[in-house]
Amino acid sequence: VHLKHTGGNDIIFVWLLPGAGSMTAVLLDVFDQCFNLIRATKVEDPESLDMVSIAKNNGNVRVINVETSTPSNIENAQQLNLIEHPNLDLIHTANFYEGCWLFTNTHRGRFVTFLRHPMERMVALYNDMNFGEEMQVSLLQFLRETNSEDNRMVRYLTNVKSGPLGQNHVDMAAEILSRKALVLLTDFDEIS
Repeated sequence: VHLKHTGGNDIIFVWLLPGAGSMTAVLLDVFDQCFNLIRATKVEDPESLDMVSIAKNNGNVRVINVETSTPSNIENAQQLNLIEHPNLDLIHTANFYEGCWLFTNTHRGRFVTFLRHPMERMVALYNDMNFGEEMQVSLLQFLRETNSEDNRMVRYLTNVKSGPLGQNHVDMAAEILSRKALVLLTDFDEIS
């Protein structure tokens, strides 16, 4: 597989859905170290379009020193005109809707994401939040108190920050994933 930027204008857009697990870090390492892709990630102040080397397990990786993790970071990346950087291969963010703002008709995003079963995602979130003595609650209590039925993935994909979700939102999110994304599954234990 040849993924290296070869002068085309398409950029890999990795949506890092919160709760997707450690596979997102593995995915970024694969892109960095196996495919030598150059991604945007802030390493040092001040942010700039400069190339910066960072030490990884198997040597140095070069990145563009721009952060894309929050909506305000994405807005800053737009102002810096990150998408026009000639070496940019990959952008990653948990903010799907805002991340789409970076792309243009001449620099299109190729959408990739990791998904895991919603219950596995909730258990991982519980384990992350229940770390430490001050927050010891049962999984059942956690699910009751965190509105576990609220589908964050649908909210991210449809940009509905609050309020009720309807079937139209679920359908829109499913359409986005089925038509626009390369979806990688993190678990294959039981496929029915």
